[in-house]
Amino acid sequence: SILPDPTDLLALVVLWPAWRLWRAQAGRTHRGTPVRAGLVALMLAGLAGIATSPPVQELAVRFVVAENELYLLTKSGSAYELPERGVWRLYRTPDNGRTWTPVDPIPPSIAGELDRPLQPEVVVEQPGNPQVQYRIRGEERVEYSEDGGQTWRTAWESPAGRRRFMERYQTAGLLPGPPVKLGPYDLAFTPDGSGTLVVAAGTEGVLVRSPAGEWSRHAVGMAGPTPFSTPYPSQWLSMLLFPEGLLLVGFAILVALVLSVIGWVPILRAGWRAQGRQAVMRVLRPALVSVVLALVLVIGGYVLSTTRVGGNIALILLFAVFLLPPVLIAFALVYTWSRAIRVAQNKAEAARSRRGCVGTTVALLVAGALPFVLWAAGIVSRYSFAALVAVAFTLAVTVAGAVRVYRLSRAAAG
Repeated sequence: SILPDPTDLLALVVLWPAWRLWRAQAGRTHRGTPVRAGLVALMLAGLAGIATSPPVQELAVRFVVAENELYLLTKSGSAYELPERGVWRLYRTPDNGRTWTPVDPIPPSIAGELDRPLQPEVVVEQPGNPQVQYRIRGEERVEYSEDGGQTWRTAWESPAGRRRFMERYQTAGLLPGPPVKLGPYDLAFTPDGSGTLVVAAGTEGVLVRSPAGEWSRHAVGMAGPTPFSTPYPSQWLSMLLFPEGLLLVGFAILVALVLSVIGWVPILRAGWRAQGRQAVMRVLRPALVSVVLALVLVIGGYVLSTTRVGGNIALILLFAVFLLPPVLIAFALVYTWSRAIRVAQNKAEAARSRRGCVGTTVALLVAGALPFVLWAAGIVSRYSFAALVAVAFTLAVTVAGAVRVYRLSRAAAG
């Protein structure tokens, strides 16, 4: 089937240039294609390839009881159009909502439910005890009442602060993925009279409340539970690649640059007095290159990461985006530091100052990433708290590192 996806518009950008290139080459009598034409074609093909197939989702949306059996209707289709549009699918459960098997075709007795609109609020009574009621009303939780609907309390909701993690988990943190549509969209008691409650939880499948009051989550087709945290270390850092990783790497580059400047200034002042202008200029030239390179790459990377097109390019060129700027800037800074050490009066202290700059940068990366790793592991529940701790840690490391580098550079200046 053909499904709409906003990112498909990226392919339209290259249609006209690609057509012009094809026309230019189609009329050539000499078949030796110039290298420049091949490079242009490669770039256009790469840009057109950014447009990907739209993510397909399936939503559990409606329960139907027929012939003393519980059925579930789902909608599947483009993640950008559900639940308003999509293809209906039918499932039945043999074990009160824990497993679901597809039913095809949809029986005529159930087909009439397809045209019924989704209800913003659904209330059901517990069999044999009408005072106990459960309801959903457009919020991501299930409520219950024990006094016939006079007062309501929360029976189930996703753990505090984990909604952002569920969204991020869909694409391992690289780019914003298809939204988690938890609903709930419908709820019902199983027809066997056991008191088991089932809830249609959209992309999260089905929630089941046992007669003993225990909640569990179960998959239906492509709809299934998203973890609230991940216990796997291999996934912790993948949750930070975008956008926190870009921001953290960019900030670390700027801090390394600032610390280097703090370390260079006392050394160059003393070197100017002791060795003259020419010796200092051999340090200032690569220092200026380092400053310009860092600013261009950091600012350019930030602008790139905030656009939809840039985000896709960042995903495709992942290693270049994350490794190339730090490598280039690290090379420029190390080269400049090597020249500054030659000018320093106390070369041993200057070398210690350089090590302090490197150590602070590494410590900053660890301090900035650690709170988000704890958030991904579920130890820190709320993203906002993890972000606050990360900011506090990085600022503390930066200030402590700046003081240490300055003191060592003063000692290196003699």
